[in-house]
Order: sequence, then structure tokens, then C-alpha cells
Amino acid sequence: MNEAKSTLLQESSELEKIRQSFQNLKDTLDQSSGKYRTALGRYDLDLDNILKYEVSLEPIVKLKEEKNRDLDAIQLELQGQDENNKGLEETITDLYQKLISLEEKLDEPYRLYQKYLTDLDEWENRRKGIIGDTDSYGTIEHSKSELKYLDERLPLELESAIEERNQLVKKLFEKKSEIIGLYKSSYKPITEFIEKYSYLMKDYQVNISVEFTLDGFITKFFDHISQGARGTYIGLEEGQKFLIDLIPQFDINESNSLLDFLNAIRESLLFDKRPDQNNSKRELEQQLKKSYTIDDFYRFLYGIDFLKPTFKLNLGDKSLSELSPGERGALLLIFYLFLDKDDKPLLIDQPEENLDNQSVYQYLVHFIKEAKKEGK
Repeated sequence: MNEAKSTLLQESSELEKIRQSFQNLKDTLDQSSGKYRTALGRYDLDLDNILKYEVSLEPIVKLKEEKNRDLDAIQLELQGQDENNKGLEETITDLYQKLISLEEKLDEPYRLYQKYLTDLDEWENRRKGIIGDTDSYGTIEHSKSELKYLDERLPLELESAIEERNQLVKKLFEKKSEIIGLYKSSYKPITEFIEKYSYLMKDYQVNISVEFTLDGFITKFFDHISQGARGTYIGLEEGQKFLIDLIPQFDINESNSLLDFLNAIRESLLFDKRPDQNNSKRELEQQLKKSYTIDDFYRFLYGIDFLKPTFKLNLGDKSLSELSPGERGALLLIFYLFLDKDDKPLLIDQPEENLDNQSVYQYLVHFIKEAKKEGK
């Protein structure tokens, strides 16, 4: 239909051009004949006898009108006579829209399938991202790997690290014990004297020793540990009493027992040892004072700087600080008599101020006689 319309438009245009050309030719001839008719009249000549022409445009006009009528008919058919009778163009447009709608419906399953494939691919990528691998932090596989490490490897590593720490503490204890060896070598002459004259000292038992003591341990311990935090050591009196009662249960002069003591301290911080707490777990970090870290506390505890060698001298079951002035004076004179290698006389000025008669009789007389034998 559109092709026929286009052909008619072309033909009508071409006929119009032909008509116009002939019209121009007729106008030109009419104009020229008037000029020649006057000139010929002077010679008694009639132009009509010389030139005869007829230009009829009617066939062209009729044919062009037919073409236009056909064109109007096609145009009417294409556009429609009124709003109730759709033209061919509108009908074609409607049909084309219906065709597009049908094609869309026919394509819907395919489109949905393609969307499904796209969504599935996106879901699979996200699933892989969530599952991940052992090296991707925050993924399921990484979390599983971490949990497996916590369940299987970490306890072994922790046990190994604790054993390594225990061995280091033992080595540190051995080094500190060398100091005690130096102390013992320094008072060796005294021990030799006691052994040599043990027959005279059967009633005068002198014991000399050097051993480790806890120097300021309780104070330093509570410098680190808060007694206001929930745990074994909560409460000023209760916390101190627990620690004071715990210390005598271990021999800090023996390396294994010392380790048991240190680990008992650690356990008392990790588990609540109060009778009504059923060994509940506690966090060490929550029991530390704000100025200290876990590392600070363990350096204090396992560094054993608080372990100090202490010289002890006992007379019978009394320590040096518990002796009477007379006992102390007698003990001092005995050491002067036998430990001083010089043979110069020993003068005692006003012995009655520091020696009582009982001490002189019970202890000193025997040793003065023995010293006299040796020329002192």
C-alpha cells in the first residue's frame, strides 16, 4: 500500500511538471505570435496561414486528477475515514504493538531463564566468598581452620610453651642457687668449726644456713592484682589470707616445688578458689590493675626476682633475732676465739654488760679452755 502511494505521488509530480512545461511552451508561442502577426500584417500576410499550433493540457490534467483521486483513496484507506474506522497505518501499528507484546510473552521464559542463570552465578560467587578458604579472613573455611587450630594445635603449643617456660624458670633458679653456693662457701669456716667442736656444742646447737625467701612478694603481687575484681583474691583481708596460707604449702628452695607454687598462683587467678565458687573460670586480664598487662604480671611471677637468698643463724630453735643479749655475746665470743687465726690476746671489756653468768658457765667456759689449748 505504501509502495502504491509512493508510485502515485511520483507519477502525479511528474505529470505536474509535464503540464507546466507545456503551459510554458504555449505561453511562449502566444507571446511570439503576437509580435510576428504585426510584422507579417505589413506585408499582407496572415500568420494563421503560416503557423498553426494547438496546445491541449486537458488530457494531462485529467490524468493527474485521476492519479490524485487514487492517491486520496489510498490515503483514506491508510488513515481511516473517522475515529471509529481505523486506517491501515494505525491498524498496522496496532498489529505491530501486539506482535511485540506476543514476542515479549514468548521471550519471557527465556528471559526468566537468563535471569535465573545470572542470579545463580551471582549467588554462587557470593557463596564461594562466604565459604572462602583457610587464607581468607572472615570466611567459613578460615573460621573452621581457626577453630581447629584452637581445638587441636593451640593446646599442644600452649603446653609446649608452658614446659619451655618451666625449664627457663629452673635454669633461672639454678643461677640464683649459685649465689647460695657463694654464701655457703663464705661461711664454710664456721661450719667446719661447728663440726670440729661438735662434742663441746652438744648442748649448744648452732645452725647456719642460707636459703631463699620471698622478698616483698605479697606486696608486689597485690601491686599487680586488684582486690576489687571478682576472683580468688577479692577482698582485702580474704585475698591476703588466701595468699599467706598458700605460700607455706611449697618449698621454694626446691625447683619443682617452686614451679608448683608459681603455677598454683597462676591457677588461682584463672579459676576462682573461693569455697562457694566451684572453681569458676576467671579472666586474668580483668583482675589486673589498669597500669599492668598480662605480660607484666607473668614477667613478675616467673621472673622470680622476689626470690632472695637469706643468711640464717640459729641457736637451738631460736633465730639470731630471738637470742638474749647474753646468748648473742657468747656466740660472738666463740666465733672470735676460733675463727680469728691471729694469736693476739682477746680482751673483753665489761663482759657483764652483754654476758650473763649462765651463758658464761653453760657455753663460754668450755670454749675458752679449748682456745687456751691452742695457745689463744
